[in-house]
Formats: sequence, C-alpha cells, structure tokens
Amino acid sequence: MPHDFAHILYQLRRNANSTTFDISEALTIIRKITDTATITIKAVQADSRGPTYYVEDDALRRNYITNPSFEFDLTSWTQSITATGTTAADTAESDSASTSLKLVMTNSGGSGQVASRYATITGLSATEVWSTSVAVNFTALSNSKVILRMEFLNAGGAVQATHNIERTTVTSGFVTLDNDNRTAPSNTTQLRVSLILQSTASSATGTAYLDSVLAEKASASGTYFDGDTTKCFWESGLHASENINDVDGTAAIAGYFMVSA
Repeated sequence: MPHDFAHILYQLRRNANSTTFDISEALTIIRKITDTATITIKAVQADSRGPTYYVEDDALRRNYITNPSFEFDLTSWTQSITATGTTAADTAESDSASTSLKLVMTNSGGSGQVASRYATITGLSATEVWSTSVAVNFTALSNSKVILRMEFLNAGGAVQATHNIERTTVTSGFVTLDNDNRTAPSNTTQLRVSLILQSTASSATGTAYLDSVLAEKASASGTYFDGDTTKCFWESGLHASENINDVDGTAAIAGYFMVSA
C-alpha cells in the first residue's frame, strides 16, 4: 500500500511525543503502516533537520546514471574519440535543467569512427532486465548518426552483448531514444551506457546535444527523472549519485521521512 511521507512523520511524532526518533522505532512504525514484514532503511544525506532516510521497497524507481544531466561537469562519463571531434558540457541546448553533453565531429577517416562518452554501472547479475533512454537534439549531420548503446560486460570488462538504438536524421528540438527490454546474459556484472556520434563514411561531420540519461531495471524506460526532479532524491552527492523516485505518485515522497540523528 502507498506509504505517505507526512503520515509516517506524524506517526513518529505521535508515538514518541518528540521530534527525535531512533531507527528501531521508525522500522517498527513503518512495518505497521505498510503491512511489510521486512524493511531496509538507508540514510541518504543530512541537512539541518537531520538525515533523510528511505525505505527500500518495490515502490521506488531508481536511475542508475549518477550524472544524468551533465549539470556540473562530465564526472563519471569517460571520453572516447577516434574521429576528429570534441565532447563537452554545453549550455547552448538542454532538455532538463541547463546543460547537456555536446558531441561534435569535424572529420573522419572512414565509417565507424566516433566522438563519444560512456558511463559504467556495476553490480549487475545475469537475467536482469534493463532499459535506457536519452534525449537527443541532432542539429547537423553529414555522413554521421547518433547511437545510444548498451553493452553488458563481464567482471573483466569483456562485452557479452551489445544493443544499439540509432538516430540518422536531424531533429527539431529534443527527441527521446529508448533502448528497452534488454536482458543481461550469463557472466554479466556491468552495464556500459554509451552516447555516440559515429561516422557512416569518410569526411563526416555532425553536432548533437544529449541530455536526460536514464538507466533502470525495467522492461521499458519510464519518464526521465533525476535527484532534482520533484519528489525525487539524490542518494548521496548532487549530480554524482543514483537517483530515487516515488512510483506511487502520492502527494509526498513514498517511503521517505525525516528523523533527527
């Protein structure tokens, strides 16, 4: 059942007659409210009111991309360039907030050369189903295309499976590329998500802006969110950690509550 932030906080205050609570009491009360026998609580980050905690349950969506909108820099995104080109955080175009990843290609020696950035997610297991998405504004191209690539890797970094979704024409503003319903094969421990501007012939050129990157364990990618989105949290650092979102759509964050340390 949905477990409302305000209701949980009220229950804690009513039972303790105080604004200071210990975690064991919080767990007991939340079990009663949610009819859930087993609950895991994690601390997220502290502010003047005390730390924020959330309940680990199936009502929460998680975006595993730790820097999904490139707001501060390109931390966690590794550059790979084989064509003549550049990759940079840029404020000229954006889908969410104010910054995007700008990929530029000014020349290529043949097909298959790239200007790209990739992020790696660890801790995967075989048979998990994953989906990714990215917002793309492809403003100019000649002999080039944009690719959203998912690669399942083993512990040694060897590719076990590759899935590509491509955009081969310019856009009018941002459009979404979805790379959905991909099952991790045996030996998978990592997922590499790549944002690629790739040549299709010699002398390729192109400019693409990419933003709002999402990776989640799901059969289809849902609406984009990050820790700055309404009703969402960064798990730890701003634009440097996983993002958590309430699936229930209640007026407050399902499964979140404030307590004093």
